Amino acid sequence: TDLLSIKPLLKRFPSSLSGGEKQRVAIARALLSKPDLLLMDEPLASLDMPRKREVMPFLEELSDKVNIPIIYVTHSLQEILRLAQHLAIIDKGQVTTSGKLEEVWASHAMRPWQSFSDQSSLFEGKIDAHHSRYALTRVKLAPSASLWVQKIDGEPDTPIRLQVRANDVSIALELP
Repeated sequence: TDLLSIKPLLKRFPSSLSGGEKQRVAIARALLSKPDLLLMDEPLASLDMPRKREVMPFLEELSDKVNIPIIYVTHSLQEILRLAQHLAIIDKGQVTTSGKLEEVWASHAMRPWQSFSDQSSLFEGKIDAHHSRYALTRVKLAPSASLWVQKIDGEPDTPIRLQVRANDVSIALELP
């Protein structure tokens, strides 16, 4: 009940729950059966944007805390970016490519699924520091490589994934 914050929902009737609350309860019920594998088929597809925002943090925490492989089926690139570590692309019933998210995301097999504005690079890093005056966060990508990005809430050393779109890149002549 703690992981999905459903304790306050246990005494309510299902008809009184929001779509996001129903999804969290359904996930908790699936976890109670102690499955060897959890299949989530478009779990956010029927939810409106506020409910998706409500459920997404629970899904992120679920993948980090539960020691169960999760197969997450979605057509949403944003859900993939937030939740996946490994990605398999299935086209016409066939796996066309699979591998580490960053590798598949950069592959030619991914191009048909991305609009021009979605064409981007992914980087794994850790929050290194915040610059309050400019509302920026420094993300350490490697011992000698870091990027300043728009402020990200989080403590230093928090792991994060950055998506850098080509049209989001600007070049500065001086460090902020």
